[in-house]
Parts: sequence; structure tokens; C-alpha cells
Amino acid sequence: MTVRTHRPLALIITYLIFAVLLLIGSAAFWFGLDAETRARFNAMQIATLVILVGFILIFFGVLAASMVRVDERGLTVRNALRTHRIGWSDLRRVVLRDGDPFAIALQHSRDAHGEPRRQAMYGLQSVDRGRTIEAVRRLNLDIDARR
Repeated sequence: MTVRTHRPLALIITYLIFAVLLLIGSAAFWFGLDAETRARFNAMQIATLVILVGFILIFFGVLAASMVRVDERGLTVRNALRTHRIGWSDLRRVVLRDGDPFAIALQHSRDAHGEPRRQAMYGLQSVDRGRTIEAVRRLNLDIDARR
């Protein structure tokens, strides 16, 4: 089986544009201040602003790094900071209904309430409509082939 990796293309593009605009906007704001106003900022205040911008970039960058990896063992789903491994034998279906923001893997295993487990897959976002629909179709074919 060929290893496939699905990433949220629209989210990655949006993140890159946002990051560039945030950095340019921050620099323009800082250098748009007159020298006297900039001189009133102490090192702690400047560090706070830099850390805030860095935190925003890291937060959205982690979301944009979400992915779904398909290999011979099953799916590896990375949603932001959490990674989930779902074996082929536990996969029931992958669904993307109208209005869903991302695809969901339905599993055979059950949660503490006896309900089938569901795993959101941020790497397959509905905004990437055609790509995501095709990826969901291929995943369901892969699941069916292993039954």
C-alpha cells in the first residue's frame, strides 16, 4: 500500500497569509510609532508583545500542521497537539456530511458510555471540498477492502 498523507490545504494557505500579514503589520505598527513613543517601551513590554505574536503564530501553526496519514497499519490522525492511531480493524467508516467542518472516523470500539468512538480528522477539512471528498472516498474504499 502506498502511504498517503492528507493535510488541510486551505488552512495552511490561510495560516501562511495570516502569519505574513501579522508579522508585517506588527513591524509596520512598531516602526510607525515615533522614536519617542518607542523609547517609552521597556524590555519587558517589548518581550510581552513579541511573545504574544509568537504565541498566536505557534497556536495557528499547530492547527495548520494537522494531518491524516494512511498506511498499511491504519490511520494516524494528528489534530493540533494530539496524535491518534486507528487500526484498520477498528475503522467502521469515514464520513463527511454537509455542514461538517471536517471528516470523522467512525470506529467499532466504544467509549465509556457504550457509544461508538468518533475521531475528528482536522487534516480532512470540508473547506478543501474536492480534495477532502476524494480522500474520504478512498479511505472508505481502503476500509471496505480490509473487511
